[in-house]
Amino acid sequence: MTNETRERLIESAINLVLTSGYHAIGVKEICQHAHVQKGSFYHFFPSKRDLVSEALDRQWARHTQLLLDPVFNESIPPLDRIVKMFEVFSAHQVHLQKSYGRVFGCPFGSLAQELSTLDEPLRDKLTFIFQSWAGYIEGALAEAVALDYLPITTPISENAQSVLSYLEGLMLMAKTLNDPYLIQRGAINAKMMIQNVPT
Repeated sequence: MTNETRERLIESAINLVLTSGYHAIGVKEICQHAHVQKGSFYHFFPSKRDLVSEALDRQWARHTQLLLDPVFNESIPPLDRIVKMFEVFSAHQVHLQKSYGRVFGCPFGSLAQELSTLDEPLRDKLTFIFQSWAGYIEGALAEAVALDYLPITTPISENAQSVLSYLEGLMLMAKTLNDPYLIQRGAINAKMMIQNVPT
């Protein structure tokens, strides 16, 4: 059994479970998609949960490398980073819609909705992902405050959570309406929301 087999299982979990749902896809479907026997699956992963946990790690690494790290860099003014985040996520969902015919929304948000009260280990994994994501936004807000672009308001961490919650809500609506541009239209509202938070 090779590492290639393990990689195919992880990629299949990303392609199936993180787009269609945890309960909608079983080990059988994952193995069929990966062209792997069930015995090989259990050689690498004790359970579907363990595979999905690994898939979440892999997808989060891609998420940061492709979508977040290019946006949250010092060459972009801090508040513009947040607006650009919405625009980049909209463009990503446009690409998915053109490729697959539908908007997928956020894989982490979708899985959290399905599992957050049912599976503690995966809930912990998703909590870590969302906290890390909010950390990007918090850093930009802290820099904006330091540069006097924003007043000191409620705790910056709370404002970062609000921005992320707004983005997640937009991605849910974009998925429901199959309209990826809804996310982009929300970008300016996000900046206004940040600039008008009560002191």
